[in-house]
Amino acid sequence: MRNIDVIFKKLRNNLTPEEEIIFQEWLKSSNVNERLYKRLLQLKNEGSGAYDISELDVNAAWKAIQENVKPKQKSKVIPFYKRKVVQYAAAVLVGILATSYIFKGDLFSKPIEDSPIIVKTNIIETGTDKAVLTLGDGSVVALEKGQTFQSNNIKSTGEELVYNAANTTKEEITYNYLTIPRGGEWLIKLSDGTQVWLNSESQLKYPTSFVKGESRKVELVYGEAYFDVSPSTAHNGSKFIVHNQNQDIEVLGTEFNIKAYKDETNIYTTLVEGLVLINQEGTKQKLLPNQQSVLDKNTNTIEVANVDVYNEISWKEGIFSFDGKTLKEIMKVMSRWYDMEVVFMNKDIEDEEFVGVLRRNRDINKVLSGIKSFGTIKDYTISGKNVVLK
Repeated sequence: MRNIDVIFKKLRNNLTPEEEIIFQEWLKSSNVNERLYKRLLQLKNEGSGAYDISELDVNAAWKAIQENVKPKQKSKVIPFYKRKVVQYAAAVLVGILATSYIFKGDLFSKPIEDSPIIVKTNIIETGTDKAVLTLGDGSVVALEKGQTFQSNNIKSTGEELVYNAANTTKEEITYNYLTIPRGGEWLIKLSDGTQVWLNSESQLKYPTSFVKGESRKVELVYGEAYFDVSPSTAHNGSKFIVHNQNQDIEVLGTEFNIKAYKDETNIYTTLVEGLVLINQEGTKQKLLPNQQSVLDKNTNTIEVANVDVYNEISWKEGIFSFDGKTLKEIMKVMSRWYDMEVVFMNKDIEDEEFVGVLRRNRDINKVLSGIKSFGTIKDYTISGKNVVLK
């Protein structure tokens, strides 16, 4: 039985004694789990939300969830296996995705009554596949969803950019830049087979082909990227190195995420599979799966901790996942994806914490209405690309 089945069976009061033990272990293992279950129970007892849960066909819902969160390029199991508690929590969060709720830290506050929402010339659109390719000769190509492009050993399908396998010499090496604007995302497949998912407001510098026998080097100039690196064994042992501001990340064939936005103090490197070595001013730091390094750009110090990797990489599968993030942090992420500016009229609400998941294709009005329903904000206005939270 899946973990999500246990949660829903508990809501229906038909757990077996053995399943009750599993449920209680899950419930007690995390404050997040406890808050989520209480919120589900609250929705069940309230009526409209309760209907969705109490009458939910688990099998049909689970199938729908899997289809909804299916990665664009391939099916992939998110490795929660080393963190049992987190695995349970993730199941609940994904289950909540089916009903599209977002949960606030204070789950028991009663929603305020609706007040008029003022919307003026709403031009905020959900992010989509778009990027700007800068070629070695300086020419610029706008890449968009549904538009194809082809030149020499490059081909774009409208959702991804693919470089054909080729070798070059040091003298012939040519670099391209791929820039992702706010409200965009893109997948690039380098000439060695490495795949890189780029999030909004990011830029990658890379050679159009690699020199045989030499280290394969690319640079995440800024922003966020998820790397699925072609193994060194397929390239005569050549290392793959990602340079980013104050650090080099040496890779032997692995999957990891780097978040290095210009307007943030820290650079986050999260390892999903394999092994990486972070070289920062001569000091090497090893990362193991489910670990994240945080480099403070002001002090050049690195700290490593275990994390729930799902929250760090869910963006590439079309999902926002927040676990204890403040409203200010959430709005910063949203502003990049929806290409909007957010103003807090009430500074006291910036530190309100939320837990939950949302699909990235949701209309911004639905996202803001969800936050409003918990009473954190009294209202909001949208004017052009500006959002004011009251």
